[in-house]
Amino acid sequence: KTIPMSDAERKRLKKEKIRRYKEAKYADNASQPGSVRSGGGDHHSIPSRIIVVPTIGDTEPDDLCMRILAFLFSWRTLSLLLVSILFALYVVSDVVWGLQFYRTMWLSVLFTPLGAILRWKLQLLNGGKLCKSRKWLPTGTVIANIVGSLVAIAAVAIETRYTSGDQSSASVHVLAAVKIGFAGSMSTVSSVVKEIVDITERYPSDGKGYSYAFASMTICCALALIVYSPIVRS
Repeated sequence: KTIPMSDAERKRLKKEKIRRYKEAKYADNASQPGSVRSGGGDHHSIPSRIIVVPTIGDTEPDDLCMRILAFLFSWRTLSLLLVSILFALYVVSDVVWGLQFYRTMWLSVLFTPLGAILRWKLQLLNGGKLCKSRKWLPTGTVIANIVGSLVAIAAVAIETRYTSGDQSSASVHVLAAVKIGFAGSMSTVSSVVKEIVDITERYPSDGKGYSYAFASMTICCALALIVYSPIVRS
C-alpha cells in the first residue's frame, strides 16, 4: 500500500535529489583532466562542458565570484546604477552646459524618494484600516492624492505670487522640484484607475466605483482652489 507524502516531504526529497545530482556532477567534473580540482593541466582552465552564466534575481551561488556576479547583475544594482547615471547626467548638464531644465530634474530626484515612501506607507491604509464601515474605499490612495494635489498647487501658487516669473531664480527650481518630485511621486492616477475598475467589478450595481472617482476629483479640486486663491490674492 502506498503511503501519501506531505508537501514538505516531497520538497525535502526533491532537494535531496538535487543535492546528490550536484555532488555527482561536481565529482565527475573534478575528475576530468585539466580541471582545477584534478590538479592537472592549467589551474585556470574550466571544463569545456561547464558554462558559467551570471543570473539576474535571487540566486544561491557556491563561491565568492558567483556571488559578486549575482550582485552586479541583480535588478536592485542595475536600478541603482541607472538612477545614478541619470542623476549625474542631469547635474553635468546643469553645471557644464547651464541648462536650467536639468537643474529642475536633478533637484526633483532629491525630493522623489520622500514622496514615493509616503505614498507606499499611505497605501497600507487601504482596506478599511481607518474607516471600518467603508472597507471598499481606498483611503490611503485618497489621502495620498489630496496631499499631493495640495503640495503641487501650493508650489504653483507661491511661484506665481512671489517669483515674478524669474526662471533663473533658485526658488523657482526648488518649487518646481517639490511639485514634480515630491507631489508627483506622492499622487497617483494609475492606481486610482485600477481601483475604480476593481470596485466597479466587485460592486457592479452600487455605483461605488463612480462615486469614488467623482469624490476623488471633486475633493482634490475643491481643496486645491481653497489653497491657491488666498496665496495668489494676498
